[in-house]
Amino acid sequence: MVEKSKQRKLRPPTQEEDRGRCRLRWTYEGKRYGLYWGRYDNPKDRARLDLCGTMIYQDCLAGVFDDSLHRYQSWLKGEAPVVQADPTATAAVSQPQPAATSPAGSTKRAQTASVSLEKLLIQRIERNRTAVDEGLLGILRVFGPVRNQKEARSFLRWMEQERGLSPSSIDCYLDVLKVVKRDWFMDIKIRVPEKPIRPFSTDEVQKILAAFKRSRYYRHYYDFVVAMFETGCRPSELIGLRWRDVDFKGQRLAVFESLGRHEGKSHVRKRKPTKTCQGRYVPMSSTLEAMLNNKKGQQTNADDLVFTAPKGWPLRDHDFNRRAWHRCLEDVGVE
Repeated sequence: MVEKSKQRKLRPPTQEEDRGRCRLRWTYEGKRYGLYWGRYDNPKDRARLDLCGTMIYQDCLAGVFDDSLHRYQSWLKGEAPVVQADPTATAAVSQPQPAATSPAGSTKRAQTASVSLEKLLIQRIERNRTAVDEGLLGILRVFGPVRNQKEARSFLRWMEQERGLSPSSIDCYLDVLKVVKRDWFMDIKIRVPEKPIRPFSTDEVQKILAAFKRSRYYRHYYDFVVAMFETGCRPSELIGLRWRDVDFKGQRLAVFESLGRHEGKSHVRKRKPTKTCQGRYVPMSSTLEAMLNNKKGQQTNADDLVFTAPKGWPLRDHDFNRRAWHRCLEDVGVE
């Protein structure tokens, strides 16, 4: 019971700037730790330290944390390969098995297969870093070696039964596994039940708009939220909306592309087709027209974005959802 309570209190390492350098800070078993790496103004240094933080967090959960920090410092410098987080896997590598217990070379092939799956994920992350890949890598380290297709299926069942992941989350991870280890995972399918969509009531819409309008920190997003309710467009479509797409005479918006996250670089935005790859015109209500007319003012550049972050940068849907949207909904008690 004590061990479980400790695990529940674990928090992932946080990254911060310290005199221009990147620093990770975390607490494990009541002791504070810190680890420096690279320059804070270098996105690659921050990304590599973030990945190291994921490794540290998973090691803490698995009970194999290296309190000397040598393993993590070596990994950051590229001097040592990533060690399997499962203690039994580590023992299997360090202790040779008698030849009589298994066919010659089978243990070595099994170890190579389990390591290669982890290495393939690491290589994928270094090429194209995403939160999904990092999460999958951490889960794999907790589970341990996956040596064949049978264990691959066990791994997915473990994610549902032991980790309590939803079918949609497992299906998302499965998409990655099908890319990195096609022969093991390609024939596996996850049934994802469709979730009924419950629209907001008129009263809930008014409460949400009022919360944004009176918020000291999030009132800047009020117009963006109005546009979401008035058009029903996806956030990425409205984020990419430019003034050239606003047709006041025809009282409509031209929605033919979106401004979504670039793969592996959440801070970089990339213009893409809409999710259905089909453009459309969205009617402009009188409420939306009045808001856009007031917002445009002296705006003359047709390529400027209609909705931006407070400092003029493109909106980040993840930051908006996590910081503004969910907090305002919590304030007014709307789920």
